[in-house]
Amino acid sequence: MNINATWHPTITYGQYRDWDLHTPFRKAPLFYEGVDDWTAKKLQDVSDELQQVRATLCKAYPYIDLSIVRPVCDWMKRSYAQDIVDTSSLRSMLNTNKGYQGLLHPMVPYKEGSDLLLPNFSYRYMTEDVPFGMLVNKGIAELAGVPTPTMDEILVWCQRRCNKTYLEKQPDSSYRIALESNDLQHTRCPQKFGWTDLDSFIKAYNY
Repeated sequence: MNINATWHPTITYGQYRDWDLHTPFRKAPLFYEGVDDWTAKKLQDVSDELQQVRATLCKAYPYIDLSIVRPVCDWMKRSYAQDIVDTSSLRSMLNTNKGYQGLLHPMVPYKEGSDLLLPNFSYRYMTEDVPFGMLVNKGIAELAGVPTPTMDEILVWCQRRCNKTYLEKQPDSSYRIALESNDLQHTRCPQKFGWTDLDSFIKAYNY
C-alpha cells in the first residue's frame, strides 16, 4: 500500500482548495500538522473508497492477499504507534505524530529576491503521487466497477493545478480515465497499458 498516494494529493488539495491561485504566502504551511477536519474527512473518504475496492477484488479473487491495503487509521497506528500523542481521530494522529513534526508544504519563491512564497505544484507530491499513485488506484477501481467520487474530486483539482488531463467528465457527471489523453502515457494506471477489464488485468499479472 502506497500511503503517499492518499496523503500527498489529498492534503495538498485540502490546504489550497480555496486559494485564489495568486496571493503569495508569508511562510510555508505545515503539511501534516496543518491538516484540518475537512481534509481529514477527505482522507478518510479516500481510504473508505480503497477499502471498497479491496473488498470487491477479494470477493472476485479470494486467493489474492490484499491485507496490506489497510484503513488509514489502522495504518497510522501500526506505523507510528510510539510516536502519536493523540489517537482519538485521524486528524489528531496526523497533527500529533512526532515523525511528521515540522514538515512543510513544498513552496517556491513568489519572485526573485522575494521572501514571499507560492505552492510548488511541480513537486513530487503532485508530479509523482498523482500519476503513479492515486491515479493508479482510480484506474484499478474503475476496472473493478467501484465508484470513487472523492478520489475523482481530488484528481480533477490536481490535474487542473498541473495542467494535465487524467480524468474526463461523463454525461452523468461522474469521471472516468481519459483514454484519449496524451497525459495518460506518463502515468502507471492500468488503462495506459490497454487494460479495460478486470479479469484480463488480474490474469495477465498472475494474481
